[in-house]
Amino acid sequence: MLNVVVKRSEWLRGENRSNSYLLRSDDGKMCCLGFVARTLGATAQDIMDRRTPMTVDSIEWPDPQYNQRIIEQFSATVQMMDINDAQTMDETEREQRLSALAEAIGIHFTFTE
Repeated sequence: MLNVVVKRSEWLRGENRSNSYLLRSDDGKMCCLGFVARTLGATAQDIMDRRTPMTVDSIEWPDPQYNQRIIEQFSATVQMMDINDAQTMDETEREQRLSALAEAIGIHFTFTE
């Protein structure tokens, strides 16, 4: 299980997908998958204004099968992006739904202030 800490103060969420990036250069905020990418070894420059972690070559997957699981669970990853970016979802529901989907692909989110 990959443990990922999401700092709410740095978390880009609740905006539509056209405004969402792994790391947005305008304000330095990251979507939930940006925190995943950083945990997996990507630098801020690597993920700046990128849409998904699958497009970042510098990510160091913890084992050879991890990337394959992410690809196999691509629909879960897309659902995570949809939940992260949903404009009408309250924070508790967003965190619960993201956590459940992430657990299915081997990621454990911890949300902090």
